[in-house]
Amino acid sequence: VRAATRATFALYDAQPYVFRFVLLVQHDLAMKIPADTRMPQDVVVAMVRAGRARGEAHGDPELRAAAMVGLFLQVAAGVVYGRLPGPLSRYTDEVADLAMGALRA
Repeated sequence: VRAATRATFALYDAQPYVFRFVLLVQHDLAMKIPADTRMPQDVVVAMVRAGRARGEAHGDPELRAAAMVGLFLQVAAGVVYGRLPGPLSRYTDEVADLAMGALRA
């Protein structure tokens, strides 16, 4: 989780306009992508399932993955809209800790 958060937030810091584009048009794009395309949400669901198998995560994998992705995206949106000071990577550890808490709750 920490490595995924670090990589995602580093990508934002390195390419903020690409990340903002994806963040802002993700819902429109999702309707045009073939249903069998593996999406980031699918990767997070797989991570949660692996964590459950190790006893590190609980609950429904889809719900927990949605909560984790929501944490990532809402913090990114906070930086995009100036509610949180950048760079986004400054929040890596705290967001990773919150995401782990969502998995363990």
